[in-house]
Amino acid sequence: MDEITDTGTVIHADRTLNGYIGGLPAGTDTPPVVVKSGHPAHAIAEGTSYGPSSKPDPKIVKTEVAAPNSTDTRAIDATGYTCPLKIHPVTE
Repeated sequence: MDEITDTGTVIHADRTLNGYIGGLPAGTDTPPVVVKSGHPAHAIAEGTSYGPSSKPDPKIVKTEVAAPNSTDTRAIDATGYTCPLKIHPVTE
């Protein structure tokens, strides 16, 4: 998952197993599903709303996602302000 700011900066999401709002259960390190072509899936992305070094948050104008182990990137309707960004495994 990448977010692109209004200045063209790309913010790459850190891939983590879990975080503040979700992800895999504690003690689990294997995603429970395999994403199959043509089937819907979702993952949890989270970010904090503060800029680095007390600077303003970057304005996100485009968000791009790709399924695990894929280079087929799709733009989704997710804009706003966020930094740093984390993405957790697909769970359904």
